[in-house]
Amino acid sequence: MALILHVGDGKCGSSALQDSLHISRDYLFDKGFLYETGPKRRNHFLVGNLLGKKTRSLEVNQDTSAREILEAVAQRSKGVSHTIISSENLFLTDPDKVLSLLRDYKIDTTEIYVIAYVREPTSMYASLIQQELKASYRFQRPQDYCRPIDRFASLWKDAVGADSFDLRLFDRKRLVEGSIISDFTAWLNQVISGAGINLPRRESNGSVSAEQLISLQRMRKDLPNHIEGKFHPKSNAIISAFMQMNKSGIIGNKVKLNHATRETILLKNTGVAKRINDMVKEDFFPVADQATKPSHNMKGVEQENVSDVSVVLDNVDTNLVELFSRVITDQGATSERSQLVLRSGENASKREAVLRGLTFLDESVFTPRNS
Repeated sequence: MALILHVGDGKCGSSALQDSLHISRDYLFDKGFLYETGPKRRNHFLVGNLLGKKTRSLEVNQDTSAREILEAVAQRSKGVSHTIISSENLFLTDPDKVLSLLRDYKIDTTEIYVIAYVREPTSMYASLIQQELKASYRFQRPQDYCRPIDRFASLWKDAVGADSFDLRLFDRKRLVEGSIISDFTAWLNQVISGAGINLPRRESNGSVSAEQLISLQRMRKDLPNHIEGKFHPKSNAIISAFMQMNKSGIIGNKVKLNHATRETILLKNTGVAKRINDMVKEDFFPVADQATKPSHNMKGVEQENVSDVSVVLDNVDTNLVELFSRVITDQGATSERSQLVLRSGENASKREAVLRGLTFLDESVFTPRNS
């Protein structure tokens, strides 16, 4: 039996891939591949809990759920040729501990193929701050950001062997058909000769605009201290409303780091970038010019890591920030609501999406008017 292990990294299309694998479970099983997620459609991210990883979910009994998933994988894997496990939080984990855990649950690791997708540092930072601010009002300062991708890539390569480890760049321009699902499928059919797998495309998680992100951070600052660092129903509902508004096109500007932030991150991650490029024998990551120094005053993020995220962003519409900030905190902000609808322009589908998002806010965040 071959074990197919997708270990992440986070923010590299894992949700879309896992969704595709989940809806294809019966198809995969008929092809001799097991993708077992348990009775509650949990993917394998909870497995990391058993290795000291913690999620921001408020769900109880996460360790118990993780054990149940591994027990189900071990039991059902006896009837197939190959087993697929996908958990984005395993990449930055000691691979020996991961493999030992799987063996403890009688999951065969004798023949194993591991794939990891990674983002270049500035792209990863931009994605991570969006994820951080969904469950916090704090974000990591650019000058502190250094993700040890090189060290863990080396550990995984040594643990399973160079021929069984594949490190790929999560960049739409480099993925097969611009999709992680197509790319993973092509890789799987390559390592398992004759597999003939064809997975369906799925949508990736949507993104908020820069203006929505700033207004979300402001709102998070007003939530009780005891839920700091955790997802919360109110902020979750606001994020969902933003996603509704953006269905037919993002309302505002895409989250983009300003030049000074990019320079700071590239300088901080110079060693990581060089070692990754040496490992894969190509220019995966951009490497900063060591003579370059950030040209922008970064005091806004030097003071403390709870500063306004707008300090690290480029091209922000401050008027739109104020509109979003009012709309998500005051149901009576009728003027701001009207202005937000007008921002959608002449595009009827965009206008309809904004109206649906506002309706969702009414139903999920505010007390219904007639209650």
